[in-house]
Amino acid sequence: MKEATAIVLAGGRSTRMGQNKALLPLKGRPLIGHIIGVLREIFQEILIVSNQVEIYKDMRVKVIPDLVPGKGPLSGIHSGLFHSSTWYNFLVACDMPFLDQEFVLYLLERSRGFEALIPSFRDRLQPLHAVYTKGCLPVVESFLIRTPGGIKVEEIFPYLKVFFLKVETLDRHWDFEKIFFNINTPEDLKKAQKMAEGEKTYG
Repeated sequence: MKEATAIVLAGGRSTRMGQNKALLPLKGRPLIGHIIGVLREIFQEILIVSNQVEIYKDMRVKVIPDLVPGKGPLSGIHSGLFHSSTWYNFLVACDMPFLDQEFVLYLLERSRGFEALIPSFRDRLQPLHAVYTKGCLPVVESFLIRTPGGIKVEEIFPYLKVFFLKVETLDRHWDFEKIFFNINTPEDLKKAQKMAEGEKTYG
């Protein structure tokens, strides 16, 4: 897809996991490898945002550091949008390995006319599995400049034209429990291993 860029955020501190989540093994492959593998089939441009540039050189995609470090995921969103060559951007965290190609394309399609599209699942927003346009940059930069410390991504939404997509309303058969599953703890990783093997660990 030429008209959109994929941005993978890999800058988290992984405090609950105790090690870099992006490189955790899942079926013999690092989490971020699963994500990049899916994204390669959709996007021509893929960016990894991380302040540990060297450790991702084997991914064979462009790796960029935070331009304004220390502000949480919003720092990564800012750097990704700044370096992207397209208006539309699909952004995902490095600990969400179960991407669905059709769902990603659907999000991009539904985002037309908005500055961002943020899915929600079971009344929880999913800002790190969402679509952002370059139109978000002025608001993001304003928050980064004027706000000390970390900033919750949700704080920028009142200042943007956002489409909040409640995925339960979709007449589709995507497995949202799996798509939005993110890995924060060793227990989550064990659950992900079972999910990757096709075991249903929920519902």
